[in-house]
Amino acid sequence: RARRSLSPYELIDQIEAEFGISCCPLLWPVGSGDRFRGVLERGARRVHLFARGERGKKAEEAAVVSLDDDRLEALIGDGELYAQLIDDVEMLDGLTDPLDLDRLKRGEQTPVLFGSAMTNFGVQLLLDTLMSLGSPPTPRALDAGDEAGFTSGELTGDEETVEPTSEDFSGFVFKLQANTDPKHRDRIAYVRVCSGRFEKGLKVKHSRLRGQQLTLAQAQTLLGAERSTLDGTSYPGDVVGIPFSPGQMAIGDTLYTGSPPPSFPPTSFP
Repeated sequence: RARRSLSPYELIDQIEAEFGISCCPLLWPVGSGDRFRGVLERGARRVHLFARGERGKKAEEAAVVSLDDDRLEALIGDGELYAQLIDDVEMLDGLTDPLDLDRLKRGEQTPVLFGSAMTNFGVQLLLDTLMSLGSPPTPRALDAGDEAGFTSGELTGDEETVEPTSEDFSGFVFKLQANTDPKHRDRIAYVRVCSGRFEKGLKVKHSRLRGQQLTLAQAQTLLGAERSTLDGTSYPGDVVGIPFSPGQMAIGDTLYTGSPPPSFPPTSFP
């Protein structure tokens, strides 16, 4: 027997209560469970309806219809769901704050996007929306050496920085993971590219090892649980996985080319 899920309103209330953050729904579901019909793209006032495919296969988009289109009720095929959708639109427009990018960057507001992982419908819309909201690569503050501890990474205007447009490569290790490949023991250092470009075979210097030179002959890109060999170029903002030997990498290490060696302060991520 299927367990009833929380309604979209209950989920939003739970998020706001748990995290103390304002929610702005951007993608809203039309129906749920076996009555799920698609999602409303609120900003564009369009309804994306899907055609149910075979189990385990990606659902196909059946139609994209304006919220004001006279055909919408017939295309949904359920008068009750159509009436609920119209009521939801009026309620959301009246009760929720519009998306504010400044509040979003300060962590005071979050977008909420609904979709169906089981049918894989709405997932591409979610990814496209997140891409549109993402920030471009930003300057990174250098460590001032004052041992102030972890920082949020926010710039105050007084720091010395590394610009993402710099030709010299720099990147910092923010995570380590071991035994990610079941076929053999391995260790991966996750490196965020801060400036320059990264390509397989790049020769870099290691700040903690006093400028020791390393040739990064192997590098991997990561998407969810999938890993693949890096064949192209990575740019500022990208994350690459670097296999390493014991003791060679640690969280907070900086890899770079050129001089003087940059040193990034330890950053806490929310």
